[in-house]
Amino acid sequence: MISGAFAVFRKEAVVEVGGYIPGHPGEDMELVVRLHRRFKEEGKPCRIVFLPDPVCWTQVPEDLSSLLRQRDRWQRGLLRSLWEHRVMLFRPRYGVVGWLGLPFFLFFEGLGPLIEAAGLVWLAILYFSGLLSVEFLRAYFLLAIVYGWLLSLSAVILDDLLFRRYERARDLLKLVLLSPWEYLGYHQLLALGRVGALFRLAENRWGKPLRKPVELGDKEMPERTRMTTPSRGSF
Repeated sequence: MISGAFAVFRKEAVVEVGGYIPGHPGEDMELVVRLHRRFKEEGKPCRIVFLPDPVCWTQVPEDLSSLLRQRDRWQRGLLRSLWEHRVMLFRPRYGVVGWLGLPFFLFFEGLGPLIEAAGLVWLAILYFSGLLSVEFLRAYFLLAIVYGWLLSLSAVILDDLLFRRYERARDLLKLVLLSPWEYLGYHQLLALGRVGALFRLAENRWGKPLRKPVELGDKEMPERTRMTTPSRGSF
């Protein structure tokens, strides 16, 4: 079973738990959590496997509006899945998922954007009221940018050491040079957009991004991907 851009489920297991919930904004995550919960509660052996290096193509949002709609849906799906299966939180009965996995998602992914947005608003209030040192603010943002850049850099290096996804050194260099810019507006914008999802939890709309037709020829595909990508008829 792979949750993400491409997922494979055992049909009999999915049918047993009732299948997808129509309109659920995080249907893949919710189904995986529900499968784990059901099989743990019934004492049945189960195994959920994540492949860190899948070979598939997916289309990403190409404009800001589509990006925010996508992140809004992801956040609503996450929060609703956590609420619907809150009985699993901090329960050793559900294994690592119960006492580690779901609490991590609750605090870092669920509540994290809210805490971050509140911190940004509080910084702005202190700054405009004259209660915040400009030197401290500069040092704080510099530290945050450097820390985030180091995290991104270590992730890129580790990924390349394990999977060798990028065949050209210049592709890796681009990632290294662009990673600091994530924390200069982009990250804060996504945090504020994810906070807005709290007020739309009851919505079942997906908020699909704008899709543009893409023709991807063999010349544009890395050699290792070209050899392992299934044909259109395989899906």
